[in-house]
Amino acid sequence: MHHIKYILVNDAPAKGCDCQSSHRYIPHIGHCVEVCCGELNKLLDELCEQRRHWPEAKIMGVSELDLSGSYAPVRVSEKMNRLRREMSDLP
Repeated sequence: MHHIKYILVNDAPAKGCDCQSSHRYIPHIGHCVEVCCGELNKLLDELCEQRRHWPEAKIMGVSELDLSGSYAPVRVSEKMNRLRREMSDLP
């Protein structure tokens, strides 16, 4: 079992995409879970489910990470901040 530090949200999923999550390894970040979901309510449900498995994992948007360099600086987006605020209001 891997130690998951991040739950990554694919914040540009294809239209009509079913809600799905998958394990992913990213150099300089490590093992993470990537969630892809086109509908907000389904996305929130899936994120809640993943948080039950990985309560300490941080929720980040794929677009917030620069994966091209030797490290991955975060560029915070307002869209993901709104999502994180909504998550903080959920049980």
